[in-house]
Amino acid sequence: MKRFPLWHLALLAAICLIAYANTLSGAFLWDDDYQIIRNPNVHSLEKIPEAFTQPVWGFAAPGEVNRSNFYRPTQTILYSLAYWWAGLDPVPFHVIQITLHVLATLLVYLVCIELGLTGALALLATAIFAAHPIHSEAIAWLAATPDLACGVFYFGALFAFLRSKSGTDAKWLIVSAILCFLALLSKEMAITFPLLAFALTFRPGEQPLPLAQRLRIVIPFAVVTAIYTALRFNALGLLVTVHTPTTLSIFDWVTLGIQVFGRYIWYALIPFPLLAYHQLPVHFSDRAVPTLVALASILGLAALLWRYRQRIPQAAFWSAAFPLMLIPVFYLKGISTAVMADRYLYIPSLAAVIVVVTILATLLPKQVLWVGWSLVGLFILGSIARNRDWRDAEHIWAATLDRDPEIGTLQTSMAEILMKRGDDVNAARRLNQALDSFNSGRYSILPDEYYRVHVALGAVLARSKSFAQAREHLEMARTLAPKGDWPYLYLGGISMEADNDVPKAIEQFQTAIKFGPLNDVAHDYLGIAYFNQGRFQEAKAAFEEALKINPTSQDARTHLDMAVRSLQQPTPSTP
Repeated sequence: MKRFPLWHLALLAAICLIAYANTLSGAFLWDDDYQIIRNPNVHSLEKIPEAFTQPVWGFAAPGEVNRSNFYRPTQTILYSLAYWWAGLDPVPFHVIQITLHVLATLLVYLVCIELGLTGALALLATAIFAAHPIHSEAIAWLAATPDLACGVFYFGALFAFLRSKSGTDAKWLIVSAILCFLALLSKEMAITFPLLAFALTFRPGEQPLPLAQRLRIVIPFAVVTAIYTALRFNALGLLVTVHTPTTLSIFDWVTLGIQVFGRYIWYALIPFPLLAYHQLPVHFSDRAVPTLVALASILGLAALLWRYRQRIPQAAFWSAAFPLMLIPVFYLKGISTAVMADRYLYIPSLAAVIVVVTILATLLPKQVLWVGWSLVGLFILGSIARNRDWRDAEHIWAATLDRDPEIGTLQTSMAEILMKRGDDVNAARRLNQALDSFNSGRYSILPDEYYRVHVALGAVLARSKSFAQAREHLEMARTLAPKGDWPYLYLGGISMEADNDVPKAIEQFQTAIKFGPLNDVAHDYLGIAYFNQGRFQEAKAAFEEALKINPTSQDARTHLDMAVRSLQQPTPSTP
């Protein structure tokens, strides 16, 4: 292995810490609420074996297959270790995130060295990767643990493959295949590694090999991919599931993919403006101009790289590797209504930084270091600023909606935050903005989005005593999702408050629990109903169940204290 100064590794680790240390104060947000706080599978190390036989969302709907496309045992293992370390304190989870990024960064440096970059250029390329603001989502958001873990194993597999000298060293080839398997267990993005390994046998400067030998090199990766596929099929039932219900023409899908690819190129090079939710119009007629601009940009860059392929062969090769690494994210039907995400660039950004540094070194050989390190400085500042947006749900939603107020799903999320604060007026305004966005027909919308809006409007109207209108929205929500838990919860609240029909309320709360066993609020409301009937022991059990699901629920904790006191005193107070 080529020699390199050890202080390079120390400097790169320091850059990671400087750029991302402020993520340590971040809260649980968005998917973290269910994947960590309410996920019993990560609250015990004994549950780890189940991670290999269930989808990552399996805990939310036991026995249901095809709930998601996500089979990620590594995610569950890392969450379990963090919970074992310090329970529901977010800091250990964030420590793991930063540690994974440091490891990935050091492996990127080793890859650059193996690729033949000089020590100075390898250090520069890796420093750009380490500080890149596009990684803020992957590092600051705990639900993005799979991207970081996959990156570590993917880059480790790449380093080992390069050390194998295109498969001639069997020991390193086996190590590479094992690391590829671990990357697959972390996230689906690793499915591209066998293709990359095959492409690397054509890398500029490599000794020409017969096609049969090139194919033999890929055999170990084919074997581990087959094992992964079998495990995935066993857990999910199907290999992929369609998540986007929109019916589009082939032309719409192809042009949407072109625009998405153009945006990925932009963010890999110029990480601004970053969004937590990328919502694009699905029909070409609604996005013709940006799509054509993206197409022209892609073709222009491709033409330039082709023209100068002899002068900068490494840049040309890694430019081709960039879309190869992105292949899984172009299954747009299987992602979500957000057709792209910043975190999906965590692995492909390796190719991007190699391209940038090799081009700079060729075109600006005397200025490459000061230009490159100036970029590193700007990226560090950009990452620190972006991390502040990710410190909690309210800030990241607000920052995203400031740039794109038409993201209906985030308007609903902001409304839910405002409702918890008691600001029902602004919550209702946000919900109506969400409905306007959904009804525009410009975007792909899941039925669940309409369901959330009607549930929230029903809750807001119920709190203002407009019970008849509240019931209309909640019944609409129940029509959209017959097995949805929240409509029954709020209908139960109306039965208890407006009709003084506590038995009916209890029945509705129990139905909510049946359809949403992880709904701690339903258990809390059920406890209140029991409490109001003087059934304090049952109320206590309901409040305890709510806290078991969500240990951070202050309402359930307060109500549990009241139930306990009432069991000890003859005259209870009302929660």
